[in-house]
Amino acid sequence: MMPLHVPQHTPRQSTLLGFTLIELLVAMVIFSMLAVAGWKVFDGLMRTRDRAAVQAQALMRLQTAYLMLQRDLVQASPRPAPKGEDTLPALVLSSSQLEFSRSGIADPLHPGQSRMARIRYRLDNGALIREDLGNPDQLDQVQPLTTVVLEGVTELNFTALNPETLTTWPSDSASIGDGPPPTEQGSSASGGTAKVFPQGITKLPRGIQCTLTLAGQPMQWTFALVKPLPAPTKTGS
Repeated sequence: MMPLHVPQHTPRQSTLLGFTLIELLVAMVIFSMLAVAGWKVFDGLMRTRDRAAVQAQALMRLQTAYLMLQRDLVQASPRPAPKGEDTLPALVLSSSQLEFSRSGIADPLHPGQSRMARIRYRLDNGALIREDLGNPDQLDQVQPLTTVVLEGVTELNFTALNPETLTTWPSDSASIGDGPPPTEQGSSASGGTAKVFPQGITKLPRGIQCTLTLAGQPMQWTFALVKPLPAPTKTGS
């Protein structure tokens, strides 16, 4: 019987069967560098996503504020508001406050309910506030409904365009000829009589310009007021 031959490994051959300590350390360093690079890329993507989400929310709030102002001003009505012994003009404008009467869509479920409202926009502690004062004929009887439209506002300024820029309204320098007549007819449903107001108190400017500063960025919005349609002419049978 021939003897079994068992191969013997020389010291040089035995070193080729595994990794040396230096090779393991190099591999760990390379893996750590790849892991850190991958984490930085992932962290950058997450930060970009968070910034995009914050900017999208800020843009949505800004668009909501713009659309709210536009909706109210498009429906601005030359309707004065009696308050006690005084009568407020249809639109009152100062540097940081805007108040006006607004019509709306009639509710078919409440046909007898007035669709008129008195709206006020003002700046309060860095926030653009909208106040619904209720029916113009009942300003002293209803608590205002307050809504925070936009936060982070540092400056707010309203001006009237007629077409000249006016810092207050009503203004003696504004022309009255192209405005609505100073006589407003009462509701036909209630059988009211005509109300006569002083000249110019039912006058509306042609537009409103709103300038505000939000997060250090100045913005300027311009809104055109829709001129009311003339009353229909009754014809004989």
